[in-house]
Amino acid sequence: MAGGWGGLAGDALRLYSALKGASGWLGVRAGGSRGAVEVVRAFLEESLGVSSRLHEFWVDAWVLRSSGLDPAASWHSVGPYVLGGDVEGRPLVLEGDPSHASSWRGVDAGGRVVVARAPGVVDDLKAAALLAAEAGAEALLVESRDPRVIVTGGDWGYSVSAGSPTPIPVAVVPLGYSRRAEEAGVVRVWVDACVERRRDYNVVAVDGGRGGVVLAGAHLDHWYTGFTDNILGVAQAVETAGRLRGRGLAAGVVVFGAEEHGMPGMASWYWAAGSRSYAGLLRESGAAEEVEAYVNFDVAGYRCLVASGAPQLVGHALEAGAVERCCECPECDSIMMAWAGIPTLSLHSLWCPGVQEAYHTPRDTPDRASWDTAWTAVEAAVRTVTRGPEWPRLTHHFRSSLSGAGVRGRRLLYILESLARRAGWGALFREASRSLLKVVHYGSLRWESRPLEALYMPEASLFKRIMGDIERGRPPLAVVEVGRSERQLYSLSPTPPPRAPPRSILWEQLEANMERLEEEVEDLRMRLVR
Repeated sequence: MAGGWGGLAGDALRLYSALKGASGWLGVRAGGSRGAVEVVRAFLEESLGVSSRLHEFWVDAWVLRSSGLDPAASWHSVGPYVLGGDVEGRPLVLEGDPSHASSWRGVDAGGRVVVARAPGVVDDLKAAALLAAEAGAEALLVESRDPRVIVTGGDWGYSVSAGSPTPIPVAVVPLGYSRRAEEAGVVRVWVDACVERRRDYNVVAVDGGRGGVVLAGAHLDHWYTGFTDNILGVAQAVETAGRLRGRGLAAGVVVFGAEEHGMPGMASWYWAAGSRSYAGLLRESGAAEEVEAYVNFDVAGYRCLVASGAPQLVGHALEAGAVERCCECPECDSIMMAWAGIPTLSLHSLWCPGVQEAYHTPRDTPDRASWDTAWTAVEAAVRTVTRGPEWPRLTHHFRSSLSGAGVRGRRLLYILESLARRAGWGALFREASRSLLKVVHYGSLRWESRPLEALYMPEASLFKRIMGDIERGRPPLAVVEVGRSERQLYSLSPTPPPRAPPRSILWEQLEANMERLEEEVEDLRMRLVR
């Protein structure tokens, strides 16, 4: 079935086999990917018939030297940024989800090794580790069906800036380990790990054609088998670029390293070190202006397909069967390209059924992939690029974002639309992505577990959501901007339960946010009209 999903499947399985032969079954790690990089270079050059080059960058690679448990388990797994410790204590079996603060209410874990079930959202292991440390625990062990690697850290936020290591040893252990721990009466946990500055690589393969260049991309590094996250994505990017080149477009592929971890200074989230470095290079050199669009594939192979990215691009992906998650994927490499001012389309299956079960475990194998979905992602990408941007969608999005912000919101909309008439929507969008696209957590970082969101002008757009949630009796405790900066946009209640403050206080917070947003739009205007 060459030219259909059968061809994509064959290429993805061929790459999977080659990478497992080069790197083994523990995956491709940040700072240790050179063998896998050469495999990918050969795959790109053979598939596209173009030469490739390496973009080298530095990462803070987490290196596990040794770890262990007593009593021993049949397996255990440790992930970044647990750096070390050798502790022991009596076991304490925690009831409830360890990532929820309510599960720790009244719990004195002082001097104990806590054994808990896995968080309902697996990436919330970071919150579980911080709550365990606050309760006085010596270590946290989380039971799981399979080995799993999750990035944890010592900070409640989600900043790209330097963070701190996980405050206590954290490990994933087999189901039923709590019984063994209680029978033993004492549990010892030891971890010896470090962070080393190492080289890592992005692989870039671009060929000429007509028009601006379109890049398709995915990350290479992965934990354990990593088929859907993200060997499949590399194959989808190559397939997309090949089809675009077949239509005479200038298209290429960029395969990123260090997406899973590796940001300098142990940043408090994954934050895609390879794509951040490459996007920075494009912006500093001016080459970002020559990139017409970037299409990202990441875990785009389960039973549903999600499209995030530039509002003017996602519409065609929705026509192909995707569902929209506005406006960008903060967990994906595409956010870094968007912050460089490049129009993006991010295709993924994050938050879809079946993903959490295999995420970062040895279960992420080819048999889990939905090839229909994987091929739909490629079709959506090709359709989007060939049909081009739909600027009325962006106009509508800006109007909707500012519609609940009163007179100041209407004034900002007038300025943005005037700039679009003068400089063009394309130029306006690039500058807006660089300064007005922000990652937010709709809720308190400590008390409310919510997915991150990447939105344009969230100071204005989320005010309307807050007021609606107050009417429905379910306001958040806070709204926090994270990522490139970390600041509280709205504060409603310091602790649960959520309580709606007087509306006059919320309007005062909106006014303060709008004043700052007006300054950012003025800076944007100066960049466009100079």
